[in-house]
Amino acid sequence: MDETCSVVIKPERCGNRYHHAVSRDRSGCGILAPVFAKAMGLLACLFLVWAASLGAEPSASVRSLMQEPASMLDLGLSRLDEQLYRNRGILVKSDGNLFEPEPSMRVTYDWDDNRIQIFIKLTLNAQVKKTPQRMAAVRSHVEFLATYLRGFLTMMPYDLLFRHKGFRSKAYPEDLDRELVEITDIHMTVIDHRQNIVSRCRVPLAGKEIIWSNMGGS
Repeated sequence: MDETCSVVIKPERCGNRYHHAVSRDRSGCGILAPVFAKAMGLLACLFLVWAASLGAEPSASVRSLMQEPASMLDLGLSRLDEQLYRNRGILVKSDGNLFEPEPSMRVTYDWDDNRIQIFIKLTLNAQVKKTPQRMAAVRSHVEFLATYLRGFLTMMPYDLLFRHKGFRSKAYPEDLDRELVEITDIHMTVIDHRQNIVSRCRVPLAGKEIIWSNMGGS
């Protein structure tokens, strides 16, 4: 029984005897009515929202994405990006603490040029001065990374990143690994803490060449 709407039993005297009179204390019942109505209204609103969510459907944009299958190229680019991210520490490790601890990385495919593009950006620590000695150290580090990444990415067959696990599709060309290596470029950029470009170069995964577009290359 609700405390605000309770049964009260009172003894009353009738001659030499007592009998019990039963009455109801309804002092709180009038207060409860609007509160109860508001609670029920809130529950009704929540139910309508829940029911509406059950009937929601993907938008046209989401449906178009759901109908577009992912390819082994997509999976390979994702694996390549993940592999680089797991080893990002080596990209910024240098004598003299030249770089900020987190490099920027991005892997994509250029449809028009048929190139797999790896973009790596390193940021100089704010306290690093652009002295000739420091700039020589930056160049030396970039050259080291070019050698390291070429060895790291081709130590195992490069095309393993783009293949099914456990079997090789008969549809794959025999020279898939060589072709993927030949169409992959590594773009390395070094910037200062004000976003000014300090050095920039392109490193084809195949071969030993470094093509400098900033810092001269001499």
